[in-house]
Amino acid sequence: EHKGIPYVFIHSYYRELHPVYVTTDDRGCGFQAADYLLRTCTRLGGVFQVDDLQGHERYAGFAQGVLNNGRDLRDDAVLWFSAGDRERFFSKENAPYVLKALQNCDGVVCHNDFVACEIIRIFQEAGIQVPEQLSVIGFHDAMFASIVPLPLTSFRHPKEDLGRAAAQKLVHMIKTGEREESLVMPMELVKRETTR
Repeated sequence: EHKGIPYVFIHSYYRELHPVYVTTDDRGCGFQAADYLLRTCTRLGGVFQVDDLQGHERYAGFAQGVLNNGRDLRDDAVLWFSAGDRERFFSKENAPYVLKALQNCDGVVCHNDFVACEIIRIFQEAGIQVPEQLSVIGFHDAMFASIVPLPLTSFRHPKEDLGRAAAQKLVHMIKTGEREESLVMPMELVKRETTR
């Protein structure tokens, strides 16, 4: 920044820098996830990653969606994990903690598709049926989301479009010396078999 070198953040950014960035509408999709689930569910929980911006944005949208639907936002039904703690958090030894926190929920918004698969595994191993007793939504629409035994309802990440937009902005900044506007891209909800 001090040397005037053009740069564009992709997918996440440091707010303090006020940079040019290209990212997804994580907050809007968190809201949409809660709103969609509350059409068939009565009490929602969430599992989010604490050490990245997407986790906080998705939670913020989720929280607003719950409140906008006139439901209680229960902190005890929202779980947070860190990237370094992921393996322990989703271990068999920690499953009772996850089950207890989400025991009264019939819908869960998950940080990403990996998390969604782990939540489904934990609940199915406890004899809870997805989606009959628990609806689950993930994020990213990862390559495995449509081929796992229970195909995931997930928000499709605009991977190539996001990369292309970032590259175009950076090239334009290099050529012209002008600052580009940041871009927040929508993600499409892909409805599959993990939601009612």
